[in-house]
Amino acid sequence: MHLRSLAFRVALSGLCLGVAAPVHSVMAAEQDSLGEIVVTAEKRATPESKTPISMDVFSGAELSADGVHDVATLSRLDPTLNFGSSGQGAIFLTIRGVSSRDASEIGDPAVPVSIDGFFQDRTYALNASTFDLERVEVLRGPQGTLYGRNAIGGAVNFITQKPTDEFGGYGTIDFGNYQFLHTEGAVNIPLSDTVQIRAAFASYTHQGYRFNPEQNSRNDDEDTQSGRVSVAFQPFDGFTGLVTGQYTRGGGAGQGYQEVPFSYNAAGTDIYHSTPAGINYNSYSTLVPFQQQLTEYRLHWELNYTLFANATLSYVGGYDYTHFYHVEDDSNAVTQTPAKYITDERPVTQNHELRIASSPNQRVTWQGGLFYFVENSSMNSAYQIQTANGFPPAFAFPYPTVQTDSYAAFGTVNFQVIDSVKLSLGARENYDDKNRIGTALLYPQLLGLPPSSTPIATSVQNGSSHSNRPTYHVGVDWTPTADSLIYGKFDTGYKAGGFNSNGLMPSTQYGPETAKNYELGVKQWVFDRSVEVKGDVFYENYYGYQAQLGACPTCSNASSIANAGAATMKGIEASINANINPIGRINLSVDYLSAKFTNFLGLLTTYQPGGGSMAVAYNLAGDSMIQSPKISATAGIEHSWELSNQGTLTAQAQTSFRTAQYFSNYNFEDSRQGAYELTDAYLQYTSPGDRYEVQAYGRNLANTDYLTFALEDGTARAYKYAFGAPRTVGIKLTAKFK
Repeated sequence: MHLRSLAFRVALSGLCLGVAAPVHSVMAAEQDSLGEIVVTAEKRATPESKTPISMDVFSGAELSADGVHDVATLSRLDPTLNFGSSGQGAIFLTIRGVSSRDASEIGDPAVPVSIDGFFQDRTYALNASTFDLERVEVLRGPQGTLYGRNAIGGAVNFITQKPTDEFGGYGTIDFGNYQFLHTEGAVNIPLSDTVQIRAAFASYTHQGYRFNPEQNSRNDDEDTQSGRVSVAFQPFDGFTGLVTGQYTRGGGAGQGYQEVPFSYNAAGTDIYHSTPAGINYNSYSTLVPFQQQLTEYRLHWELNYTLFANATLSYVGGYDYTHFYHVEDDSNAVTQTPAKYITDERPVTQNHELRIASSPNQRVTWQGGLFYFVENSSMNSAYQIQTANGFPPAFAFPYPTVQTDSYAAFGTVNFQVIDSVKLSLGARENYDDKNRIGTALLYPQLLGLPPSSTPIATSVQNGSSHSNRPTYHVGVDWTPTADSLIYGKFDTGYKAGGFNSNGLMPSTQYGPETAKNYELGVKQWVFDRSVEVKGDVFYENYYGYQAQLGACPTCSNASSIANAGAATMKGIEASINANINPIGRINLSVDYLSAKFTNFLGLLTTYQPGGGSMAVAYNLAGDSMIQSPKISATAGIEHSWELSNQGTLTAQAQTSFRTAQYFSNYNFEDSRQGAYELTDAYLQYTSPGDRYEVQAYGRNLANTDYLTFALEDGTARAYKYAFGAPRTVGIKLTAKFK
């Protein structure tokens, strides 16, 4: 859909809502401004409109009303956040063209996600944790100074609701098509003047969106349950503490993907790179059923103590144990030989940050800290081919020790030159180490020989890497009025290096990625703060891009990673949020992005019909980066009517639109997702006193088909595709108590 069509739909929706409003209707928010949101993007509480970061912030009420319960649905509200996923349980986030597709045990994200300041490199349990939220902050551009390694594309912060000194809570039940059932609830209990407790839970289940005739089952289902208990305490003046424990479990088939057999060119020298026939968004068969099991235990804490001169000492820490077991179909699509890949990982993650910050109410403000991250993991994964004796391993990867350590020291200082001008400086030094001990075992059945439980080749898979980089920030903020912020800044970013030793290949190292970003932005309130306008322009140079090159045809989708290229990203981001009487509340965001490789001499794996393959040189300079649509936009409208019984009726429609994008750096047609839009809407009744809510909703109303993953897979000899959610409709009931 073209942008003019998108704008027309928004205008038409507003006209219809305005005409339909009865004479006595009153827009719920017309008597007041939009209101300020306080964020912690700079690791201290600041008004969003005075925070010099290009960002989107969504309150818990917005997220609940819009049905956001995972990163995929969040990306519908934020045009600059692009979501991708694979059948291996991995989640890929892209901001401004920056992402990482390395879902291996030593891979790192390029857009890290935190929950209350706790970061994980493995994203298996992320979606199950996004409930009972206070807000979500999506930060764009390198955030290296305060967030460190891997925040080279940006960062996404989920902030959960904390215990308060008021008794209350809520309960929600939500049911819809595909046998969808969502339950959620929370209760807040002030035990005393110094201790408060909040307990929350959520469950999500639905049958798979795609039918699998071969297995008489469905793929792309959901079956997760999670519970969280938080205890806040203030034992004496100047000290506050918060301890949170959470348990999560998941099951079902999880996300699957369709395999379409390779089509070869007439010369038999390679496959066609055009979109294959036979892609089916509703039904496809797999020779092996998908399956996943997830267990996660998390303990998180935050302690704050007021020091001299109202400075604050903070310690934020956490521990997480996750066990992820996943079975995916990896059958040979040409010979129809059943095969599967089993991922069995147990990462144990710790985060620790000690930070001291000055009082915010002075001409010179500062903060500094130390950060430590460690992930200890064991893995026992295998590629298995069916024989007369079941599925013995054909290629196994027992890795008893996989460890990632990250250390950093950071500091920032802000100097109020005059009342309207502030200078800011920041720096961080990062040190990152990765180590792995293990072996790779190759069995004869991988090569088509008689099956055996004795490997015919063994390779030591030990590897290690060390990388470190400083990152910097320089900025100037100008506030000509109390309702204005104009800022300019320079930031650098860094993503840790690593190593690879795929299959029987020796270990090789690759270096870090780095970025330099120049940005100019403005945030402006107008019309008595009933309208907020935001915009920014940026230019970024990206170096050392960690590219997945030439697939190893006997390594079960493994590929070598090398620093293969440089890129330039530039763009314009603009948004408006407004209360316009008598239409209602509207929002519009339009973003332009050019993210292209300027230097990228890589390798392309070519596949032959007989099973052979070879890597040839290939120049990717000029190609678009993964999931980098040129135009991204969201538009929405919300209108409320005050009813005669003092209740409220609210209608909302929200549309997101993206132009074409690619899921591969090669920009082949078989990895291209064309332009598409997703439209959601709801109608909600809120009772007098806000005691209960009834909402009817529809998401992806046009039932748009779209991809979340595309891959040329040399092991399966197939094009692989994963798909986004189809149209879903439902009814949600929420009761609140005080």
